[in-house]
Amino acid sequence: MNKYICSVCGFVYDEKLGSPDYGVNPNTKWEDLPNDWVCPWCAAPKSDFYKEETNKKEDKQLEVEEIKFEGKLNSLELSVLFSNLSRGFEKSYKPKEQKICFEISEYYKEISNKIDGTLEDLLKLIEDDLGNAYPNAMTISKNDRGALRALVWSEKVTKILKSILSRYDEDNIKDNDIYVCSICGFIYIGNDLAEICPVCKVSNWKFEKIGVR
Repeated sequence: MNKYICSVCGFVYDEKLGSPDYGVNPNTKWEDLPNDWVCPWCAAPKSDFYKEETNKKEDKQLEVEEIKFEGKLNSLELSVLFSNLSRGFEKSYKPKEQKICFEISEYYKEISNKIDGTLEDLLKLIEDDLGNAYPNAMTISKNDRGALRALVWSEKVTKILKSILSRYDEDNIKDNDIYVCSICGFIYIGNDLAEICPVCKVSNWKFEKIGVR
């Protein structure tokens, strides 16, 4: 029997085991699942799953773009930078440094210019990240296990975001609250959080409610 993997969050559907916790009996074949069946973790449709043994990618020599840093970040980028530093200090149990970085992050966020654009524009940027930016970054970081681990998590979260945005109007997502796992970035939409994050398994108190903008 086969296994099918969600390309958004990594959930594995094993035909032999089924998914009893979500109402699917063991030995239920993939084609016997209803067409409107969705991933139990992230609600991605069946079309976002791939068969495990047929997803092997051929090794390709990627053309790596040269990365240049001009030495100047805009206010939004500075806000993100200090927000990440704040979380790092929080995990290191350094409350004084965490507070300073958080306040700086909030300051830069306040003065940041709003980004104009449509949902379609955002999806195009995400597609470019998944198709070009992540493969290039992974090639550059192939000898750095820490960087590769961070990129894998980031790519997974970007796929989750793509899936959510693609279903934005169809599923009335804009009428629900949005929560983000502060550890791995998993995004949950709805009012009742699961007890643990389906991706990194931390308790749901690590989720932050961001609402809808």
